[in-house]
Amino acid sequence: MWSTSIVSTTLRCSNDQPLHLRLLRDVAWFETIRNDFVACFEQWDFEPADLSISKESSVHIWHGKKDPIVPFQLLRCLLQKQPLINYHEMPHGGHMIAEYDGTGDAILRALLLGEEEKI
Repeated sequence: MWSTSIVSTTLRCSNDQPLHLRLLRDVAWFETIRNDFVACFEQWDFEPADLSISKESSVHIWHGKKDPIVPFQLLRCLLQKQPLINYHEMPHGGHMIAEYDGTGDAILRALLLGEEEKI
């Protein structure tokens, strides 16, 4: 029988991260994707394309062009109906864009300082 200390020190991921931390990350990733699917397919009380967006409001969308869950064509269709949305497309990003280096900083700079930064 293996003790937990032996298992936790023996089983490591390729990046030398303890297995239990890797599993926690995988569970969090799964929960995020599941919540995104629920939000996508549940009944909303409004139609995003019908929102009244003015120049004074600040609506931003950051999206990875290689997102396999939310196609970029869908967002481009929304942008045709809502041209005042600030759309930030990450050409090499997927669905979990927050995991990419520099994404958080770029989002804060855009929201707080009005700076546009390529990610």
